Amino acid sequence: MRSLINISKIFVFVLLVFTTFVNQKLYSQILIGPKAGLSFGVLSISDQVSSATNSYRIGFLVGGVVEFRINDMFSIQAEPAYNQKGSDISFNPDGYQVETKNRFGYLQMPLTFKVRLELLPFTPYVTIGPNVGFLLSAKTESNFISPTPVEYDEMSNYKKTDFAIDLGAGCEYRMSASLIYTADIRYSLGIYDIHNVPDGGSVKTRGIQILLGLLTTL
Repeated sequence: MRSLINISKIFVFVLLVFTTFVNQKLYSQILIGPKAGLSFGVLSISDQVSSATNSYRIGFLVGGVVEFRINDMFSIQAEPAYNQKGSDISFNPDGYQVETKNRFGYLQMPLTFKVRLELLPFTPYVTIGPNVGFLLSAKTESNFISPTPVEYDEMSNYKKTDFAIDLGAGCEYRMSASLIYTADIRYSLGIYDIHNVPDGGSVKTRGIQILLGLLTTL
């Protein structure tokens, strides 16, 4: 509970900074648009069996962007999205190959600071910011008990909130004065233990996202 309160304080602080920029009208432009792409998720597990192989789960990310441009170089972005996270884990106890697929669905709310290098028509940029995720679904499919994989609902075993720091880089391509294409890649570093099982070891999310977007001015 204390960790959740601390996360909430951080998120509220970032929102206050964001609101201050908006209220003071420091930005010169507001852009909105859709953003979607591939999400490669994996779990960092503290007490995982040494012989286990932990590989990325390929999912989808679908959402939108509201970008407040402070000036030609700096922006703040709110990017609500649905993101599929998880991990594929395999290990071989006593000669029996066990395959476990963890499947999470999150409503995530990244708030990123964006630094752009204005070079028309291509503009490279880097991004950094907090990402709060709210768990919508958690399922595990495994053949641990029977040869035929069985799916389990795991919502009770995971906390309802995740917190990560997103780092990314990308490029804009300006088609016109009011239409911009974007492409970026991000690494999401989960810093919050999402496991809800006592003495079950920590579980943290990791992810790589490859995203395409389209921005238009208001």
